[in-house]
Amino acid sequence: MKLPADVDKLTRAYLKATREVPRAAELLGEARIAMFDSGVDQYLPPEALQRSCPAPFSLRIWPAHVYVLSAEELVERYEHLASFTPTSISFALERLADEPKAAALLEVARKLA
Repeated sequence: MKLPADVDKLTRAYLKATREVPRAAELLGEARIAMFDSGVDQYLPPEALQRSCPAPFSLRIWPAHVYVLSAEELVERYEHLASFTPTSISFALERLADEPKAAALLEVARKLA
């Protein structure tokens, strides 16, 4: 089963409905976090981090995204994440079959750097 390009859409809608995202991001400031790795909470969308997180943050392209999305969709995902000005965007190559996808991600990363 192929997931849509924006696999986080339902997650963001759920969190918006619960109104917990802004408060969770605000707690980072109260805890005096100097740098936030979004990988510790995959349910905090980049929009909430950009809006509410007082600390610099990094973003990730999850292995599930690399597995199910095409190289073109991953490039779009990277560009979307980059629009939130994180300090870094990481991804992992878990299968050699995904090497062309990793090459596409590295190319867009160099272009946007």
